Amino acid sequence: MNTNWEAAYHRHTDALYRYLLLRTGDTARAEDVLSQTWMKAIEQQEKFTDDGRGLAPWLFRIARNTLIDTTRKHKNHADINAAEPITSNTDAVHDAHQRLLYERIMHLLEDFHDTEREIILLKICSGQTFREIAEMLNLNESTIKTKYFRTLKSLQTKATKLQLLALILLLSS
Repeated sequence: MNTNWEAAYHRHTDALYRYLLLRTGDTARAEDVLSQTWMKAIEQQEKFTDDGRGLAPWLFRIARNTLIDTTRKHKNHADINAAEPITSNTDAVHDAHQRLLYERIMHLLEDFHDTEREIILLKICSGQTFREIAEMLNLNESTIKTKYFRTLKSLQTKATKLQLLALILLLSS
């Protein structure tokens, strides 16, 4: 396979990072999993076959599987980086905002099944198409759409909490 990895990196990294950050709530861990994802993708590039859907579904599958693997390992080991030093007040405020936003989003999503959470995060935060999500989760595209719109409708009833948070974050920046 002849993939321009530099172009692929620039095209897909932001969406992969947003997805991983929302899944982990931790910038360092999201960055770790992101680099592992790219290393695995390059190491396993011969397994990718371009069937017209592009590289994104394959990369997101690798990211998702890598996150699952690292989460299992993470649960079995103490986090030695839990008390990282703060480099500046600006970083601390930004990190606190990111953590608060992550906690609010995950709180709004906690009443949903894992698959529904995954669909919402992949669609909204990472911009995946329904077809790409269906391929990644091994589900029918119409099932993905149904779950997405039902979950979205339920989330809209809880949205005032998130809107209030967004307003607070906007006013404080």
